[in-house]
Amino acid sequence: EFNIQLYPWNRALNLATTQGDLIFGISLTAEREKIFSFSEPVTSNNMWLVTREENYITYTNIEDLKGKTIDIFRGAKYGGEFDQAKGTLFKIEEGTGTYSQRLNRLHNKRVDAMIFGSEYTDEKDVKMQVNEIVKNELSKMDSSTPYKFRVLANPIFKDNVRFAILKGKNEQLINNISEAI
Repeated sequence: EFNIQLYPWNRALNLATTQGDLIFGISLTAEREKIFSFSEPVTSNNMWLVTREENYITYTNIEDLKGKTIDIFRGAKYGGEFDQAKGTLFKIEEGTGTYSQRLNRLHNKRVDAMIFGSEYTDEKDVKMQVNEIVKNELSKMDSSTPYKFRVLANPIFKDNVRFAILKGKNEQLINNISEAI
């Protein structure tokens, strides 16, 4: 039985780190693995790169982001080469807003691309998600130019979503969750 509390991500992470609260939606990184015990993955999100239609980025490896500014959710850790390269190979813009707010930043050329998490594995399905946001949210905003975005053909990485708890706090709970998964 869970008592679900919704918090902004940084506060949720702080509570999990300092008070040992169970947290959901966390990615396993080497840094986090030192302080948290993780469940098996609950689900996976594919991380897609979205650009403006006229400013498409060809992506085959992390080096293709050199000199770009990428919008990510504030506090997000994606692990591996992406986290190692941010701030050196490319810049990041951390936002707390919704996808519509982040797409608007992309549209207004404040960033070159953004990371868009989706359970979908086909770029056409992700493009439909983006188009729904444009239709239902962005089209209500005043813009002198139409909102046109492109989703890369393949996700740039896959992020496994898990439960986690501070090491030594309640390891049995994480074991039970992993067993249930």
